[in-house]
Amino acid sequence: MAEEDNGPDRAEHAEAMQTSALPPEEEPRSVANALAQKLGIAAVWVSPEKAVFTMPVRGNTQVVGFLHGGATAALCENAASAAANAHAWKQGKVAVGTDISVSHLRPTSKGSVTATAEASLLGRRRTVHKVAVHDERGRLIATALVSNMIVEATY
Repeated sequence: MAEEDNGPDRAEHAEAMQTSALPPEEEPRSVANALAQKLGIAAVWVSPEKAVFTMPVRGNTQVVGFLHGGATAALCENAASAAANAHAWKQGKVAVGTDISVSHLRPTSKGSVTATAEASLLGRRRTVHKVAVHDERGRLIATALVSNMIVEATY
């Protein structure tokens, strides 16, 4: 199979996203984690009600060249968990993932994808976010439902 240009690599993608700062009033303590860094996941916007994250397709594909479902699931969980933590931090707590369900609707093989997590429930003990993942053409490629439990911080 001939290699095609799939857009910027992870380093270029991460560098481009560094110029998109989160609004100070909505900036979480941290949205970075080791897996997100390996996958090139970057935060565009984070608030308890909504989080928007992006990820390059290049470097996150399965053997036939389509975006890997596991990478898509990680993108969804990162977006929803960042929003959940933005909510939990207001209570002096943290949010930890308890459930994720992802439906993969169509393949994509180039460019980047954007996950938008929107709150369905922002409770004292639990959050639920619906996530929609779109490709650069605006096509819906996956949906997810992510639940988080709010717990005392132990660090």
